[in-house]
Amino acid sequence: MRIKIPVPPVVRAGWARVTSRPDLRVTNTLIFPECKVAYIPVPKAACTSIKTALLPLVGEEARDDFLVHLTDKFDIRPFSECRPLLSPEWFVFTVVRHPIDRALSAWRNKCDPAGPGLTGRMHKMGFRPGDDLDAFTKTLSRWPAQAMDEHVMPQSDLLDGIDRWPVQVFKFETLKDDWPAIVREIRRRGGQISDDLPMRNVSSQRVGDSRQAMERLNRIYRDDFARYSY
Repeated sequence: MRIKIPVPPVVRAGWARVTSRPDLRVTNTLIFPECKVAYIPVPKAACTSIKTALLPLVGEEARDDFLVHLTDKFDIRPFSECRPLLSPEWFVFTVVRHPIDRALSAWRNKCDPAGPGLTGRMHKMGFRPGDDLDAFTKTLSRWPAQAMDEHVMPQSDLLDGIDRWPVQVFKFETLKDDWPAIVREIRRRGGQISDDLPMRNVSSQRVGDSRQAMERLNRIYRDDFARYSY
């Protein structure tokens, strides 16, 4: 005789989390073969600003809206698929950000009920609109890095695998100073973009919150601190 043992809801919820933890480390890359340029976007690290600035490379005017994330003009592929196309003549770059500032920006942008809202993946992870920072970091700490939404995944995981190729890594904190050098590299290869980089969708103000929340963020992003010298 088979005996059916009831499973408590908390166990069912935990099992659901375990079975919904795919490896999401795709490292999407925007490639522009005509000028041999590739950009690896990191969400919450000037991603919107840089994509907007690169629109002229696909024949679009830079515009002040968030539809840049929805355009079908960009050629976006996993980095693993791009590597066979790359050669030393290519300019391949990305931008990283201080891990705490990036996490706080994601929290404000996605959990604010007046903001653009949570992604589908963030909903599956258990985030809810209006989560305070303590609730946000508790939910985040329950997930392995590779199964996180790209807006909160550690940058060292988002950029997994690029170390085997000469990718130029710039920092968000000095991007305005570095932007002219990026523009020169793109123009040297025949691409034409603006000298200016209007910063869009940026939030960097630190908040005074619980020590426990900050400790969680430091643990979650410890590899980012080490890899990118923050």
